Amino acid sequence: MPLNHLRPPPSPLCVLALAVLLSGCVPIYTNQSYTVTVLDGDTGLPVPNTRVNMYYFRSEIDLNGPSDFPSGVTDARGQATLVGTTFEHYWGVETGSNYLNRGGAISPNPAASTATSVQLEIYRLPKPSLTLVIPDGFHGPVLINPDGPGETMSFTPGQRQFTFQVPPSGRALFKAPRVFIGSLGPNFGMHQIDNVAVRFVTVDGREIPLIPTSFKGDKLVADAVLDPGGRSAFNALNFDHNLHTVSRHPIWVIGGIEDAEPLARQLYLAHQDGLGHEFNNEAFEAMFSPSSAPPTISPHHVPR
Repeated sequence: MPLNHLRPPPSPLCVLALAVLLSGCVPIYTNQSYTVTVLDGDTGLPVPNTRVNMYYFRSEIDLNGPSDFPSGVTDARGQATLVGTTFEHYWGVETGSNYLNRGGAISPNPAASTATSVQLEIYRLPKPSLTLVIPDGFHGPVLINPDGPGETMSFTPGQRQFTFQVPPSGRALFKAPRVFIGSLGPNFGMHQIDNVAVRFVTVDGREIPLIPTSFKGDKLVADAVLDPGGRSAFNALNFDHNLHTVSRHPIWVIGGIEDAEPLARQLYLAHQDGLGHEFNNEAFEAMFSPSSAPPTISPHHVPR
């Protein structure tokens, strides 16, 4: 009898290792127990009777097809134990209507979390308000980056009003408190501040009005009456009434429609079929990436 007939069959572990070698870098997922603690972000106290959900990213679902999403309700200690698969995931909480976070995704506090022990902080209403003080004579884009680099914005428990002095460069770079990221959708970056009421004021405290804009054909127009000779704030990531998730950093334009329109034409390219506009990510990166020069400021207007 040939000697190879006497060899034992390969072990399942060897078969698995061979499959990994043949197929390239294939991730191996396992079941894991997660301890999730939900705290009130202002008081630090546990929040009981809150449903915690673990959601898998779509690509992981398509690849692996889990049968369900882990879910649990916090006990008196604000804790819930969930058993899930180690796919890439994010967390969601279902709270009462008095919380900012009701139904939204939330990112763990990295300083207090590990791979298996997760701390989530939720905050009560009202939503925070961010006031940006615009320098005298400033006309041009303001980039809001609450993830820094920049100074850490101070926070005291219960605080909901915050102020930031925008520098002459127009880059509002700062470390935001966690209350800013209280209620996010899964398609938004961790520090998208869609949950924050943003307002702009002059150095002497006068309100700069927020003006919606949209493309009418191929022309950018304001959807409100502008103050001739004054300054308005145009949301440059909401031209044409479309929310874009390519950037976590909202862009605003301070000035007149003549300041907003050139930026809109750079950031939004008209579709070749003439239907709508498409965000120009390359133009955004050229204007606002960390390695780029500060945005060009239009000095030709003098505010009243």
